[in-house]
Amino acid sequence: MRRTARLLVYQRDEELFFKDQLQIQTKAMTKIRFAPNPVQLPLMKLVREQKKTIGKIRLIIFKCRQPGISTWSAGLVAHKYLLNDNVYAFTIAQDKSTVANIFKMHEIFYTGMDEDIRPTQLYHTKGTETVVGDVSTQSRLLVGEAWRGRDRL
Repeated sequence: MRRTARLLVYQRDEELFFKDQLQIQTKAMTKIRFAPNPVQLPLMKLVREQKKTIGKIRLIIFKCRQPGISTWSAGLVAHKYLLNDNVYAFTIAQDKSTVANIFKMHEIFYTGMDEDIRPTQLYHTKGTETVVGDVSTQSRLLVGEAWRGRDRL
């Protein structure tokens, strides 16, 4: 029952899930808990408000380099697919290098979670896909590169 209660608390509170369960890798290559920064905190508030008022998250973020928006966005995706059954998450990145970076974030998120709430990993490819859960209640993450017709964006 403890596991179920913890999952319910984290499902309802993204910020607590980030602080308690997600790890990020610093530029110095050390792992630390994910404490949302001053750029991310207002977005967390907006997410909470949207979930209360419309029941889902709808954001378009024009971002500059380095404020942690990609990491924060990956954390929101992880919150959804790691804590809920039957979720299909797809993240699109502009190039293969960014795909690899985002997928690595998800690997760090997954391995950093407490074992008692971390879902079983059923399938994992090198750098693009992971499936968690059990056979009947799988959640899936895909990270892919954006393409437009035959040319990359």
